[in-house]
Amino acid sequence: NGEFKEAIEWHGKAFKTHGSLGDTLAQCGDICNAGNAYLNAASAGDVQAVSSAEECFGLGHVIALEHDHRDAAATASAGLANCQKMRSNLGMVQTDSVKA
Repeated sequence: NGEFKEAIEWHGKAFKTHGSLGDTLAQCGDICNAGNAYLNAASAGDVQAVSSAEECFGLGHVIALEHDHRDAAATASAGLANCQKMRSNLGMVQTDSVKA
């Protein structure tokens, strides 16, 4: 679906823009929004998108922890948990991507 692709591309551009501005909190939001767009693609049948969502949420989690953005870290952790739920719903192998 082109709608998911457009959302992912838009959030990727926002991530880069906020990075050039040094706004790490906004970057966390951008990358988690991209993760959600990948999860939406997965729920629409693109099972490969789950791994991409995990990468996005994982990166958001790392950035959030490095810059002490606790709420953003919690959002990224919740996104990683949603990836596990999606894997389960799709009958995929579970991973150990969820970090405490």
